[in-house]
Amino acid sequence: MPSTVLEVSEKGDIPIKAVEGKPTYVYWKILGLAQSTRLALAAASVDFVDVRIDADVSREGWLAAKQTEEMKNAVTFPNLPYMLDPALGEGKGLVQSDSILRYIGSKHGMMGSIPAMTDMYLEHL
Repeated sequence: MPSTVLEVSEKGDIPIKAVEGKPTYVYWKILGLAQSTRLALAAASVDFVDVRIDADVSREGWLAAKQTEEMKNAVTFPNLPYMLDPALGEGKGLVQSDSILRYIGSKHGMMGSIPAMTDMYLEHL
């Protein structure tokens, strides 16, 4: 599981760089689509920071934060969820659940011998 769970409610608290130099996953404070990525990171024994944006408090904060130059420089297409990983380098944040899951699977040897089969299961989930 993540070493750190951060709940944020202010625009200025939404990270634009990996927190503590660890892979950082950012999404709303919900389970749903976010949970598959959290589980994949846990299955790969990744020490990561799980940032959860409180939608009840900070929806407007996120909408404002995604328009900033800092966010646009951190994540090519600012959207939730996104992942910042020091291994990707500055300005290379990933968006979209499936892209993030494929990255985790590829980086940690979880794609299986036939990646197309893994993609099929991923799309089914």
